Amino acid sequence: MANTLAFIPPSLSASLSQKPVTDIYVAAHHPNLAAASKPGETASGAKQTNHWVLYLVTSPRTSVRFDLSPTGTGPAVLIIRNLPYMVSDQVVKAYTLSAKQGTSVQTVLDAIQESGYDRYNFAASGQGR
Repeated sequence: MANTLAFIPPSLSASLSQKPVTDIYVAAHHPNLAAASKPGETASGAKQTNHWVLYLVTSPRTSVRFDLSPTGTGPAVLIIRNLPYMVSDQVVKAYTLSAKQGTSVQTVLDAIQESGYDRYNFAASGQGR
């Protein structure tokens, strides 16, 4: 099976349990409009949707972003990236969740993997299944 996780930087994977999470932002970014044939549709004619990511706040000025990215075929890749800010200024909508004391980035990743969401598949239309 293909690797469904990508860490940026690669050394991040070794420190996930040491990164405490205080808040989680469930955040929407604009849909990709570059390939749209009509407003609100993709080049294939499917309806566009926002791209959602998780920002796990690890300090007042840093976060770790979980971004599920389609690969074309097969499972998507969960890109886990260390960021020098809490939330992108490109977010169009966000919901904030307070993390339970003792939650780490590893705790969140473990929950995602136990639920199988790290093996999420995208259909040809760009929608998940």
